[in-house]
Amino acid sequence: MNILDFMAGTFSVRLPDGRFVYRPLGARGACYVMTLAQRRTRAWAQLAFYGALMALVAHYPPVPITKGVVIGGAGILALNYLLLWLYTFGLDKTEPPAPMTREQRHSAVADQGRALGRPLLWIMVIVSWLFALGGLSMVLLLGKWLSGALCMLFFGACAAVFTWQLRLTRAERR
Repeated sequence: MNILDFMAGTFSVRLPDGRFVYRPLGARGACYVMTLAQRRTRAWAQLAFYGALMALVAHYPPVPITKGVVIGGAGILALNYLLLWLYTFGLDKTEPPAPMTREQRHSAVADQGRALGRPLLWIMVIVSWLFALGGLSMVLLLGKWLSGALCMLFFGACAAVFTWQLRLTRAERR
């Protein structure tokens, strides 16, 4: 599995019959059937969007959270959802797939872990824990309770998911 398959796995599901179901607005949104070529094109488009966004973010120095930053973030999120919606033109609608079983969820998480690779997963676990500890220091040293708690919650959850992926990929190696 490569980075394109990883990216495509974040917005589409492969059904047992081999079809791909695209859900641009998440679990409660409409479902569309896409071909492998359409899935790859969509993955490239999403990677390009994220790459442009990362270049934009890296260009600007850290700034305090202001009304402009919040409005800009909301604009970027709206643009992403607009792109997701635009990509549905020409795709056939389908019924939602059956909910994933526990085994299917484990398989999907393991696939994404394999796509990232164990060394990168280890780095992501360590960095996530460091950021979670940064949130704790925000609470203890700066008294920023809400920001610190949200930071600890988010990055602690990230560390838990990456640890889960590490465990699943380690179990497969045996």
